[in-house]
Amino acid sequence: MKRIIAFFAALPLSIGLLSAQDSVGIPNDVFYLMPNMTQGTLLFRDKSPVNGKFNICAVDNTVRFMDKGKELAMEDDESMLEVVFHDVAFLHRDGTFYRLYPVSDEAFVAVKRDVLIMNDSKVASYGMESNTTAVQNIDTFNMPGRTLDLSDMKDIPYRMSETAALYRKGSIISLNKRNLTKCFPDRKADIEAWFNANKRINPEDIQTVLALCQEWGGK
Repeated sequence: MKRIIAFFAALPLSIGLLSAQDSVGIPNDVFYLMPNMTQGTLLFRDKSPVNGKFNICAVDNTVRFMDKGKELAMEDDESMLEVVFHDVAFLHRDGTFYRLYPVSDEAFVAVKRDVLIMNDSKVASYGMESNTTAVQNIDTFNMPGRTLDLSDMKDIPYRMSETAALYRKGSIISLNKRNLTKCFPDRKADIEAWFNANKRINPEDIQTVLALCQEWGGK
């Protein structure tokens, strides 16, 4: 089995909207999803679970662990299904981690964090072309034998956002009226009334999404 990297899993979700203004120097609680390396379990398809201390890097969506005082990153493994830390769970789908919030017996709000690295002359020193559009992922930062770490981010401009979707019956689905009605069929009239008054739900307004889904789902 591949060596597993304990990762800083999800930091108690920073529920709030990100400022549209770019920031410089990624802080610890943006870079990682959990406040600290935390005891947890990695769940796989057709493999035994792996226990250890982990965290998750939100910038490159890698599971992290410590080995002899050095932070290492686990190789991407599409057979990984979930990372569970006590009462916090992260779903792994298509190379992305979603924090799961139960809102009914079968539905969850699934929140993902995107850290957008802004491309400028400082970023270019890591091998990216300067003065072009911003990039969504930083695979080009990953050099052979080297793991991106927080110290690499101290002078780099970035933008962070968190977006909510729904998770039901094994699938991530969009946050819209049709899917909300599927998740909460007994509250169809309430959902219809809410959308008649508000037109659309903002997936970046995590507080509102959670409050509505918890109300409609009875959690």
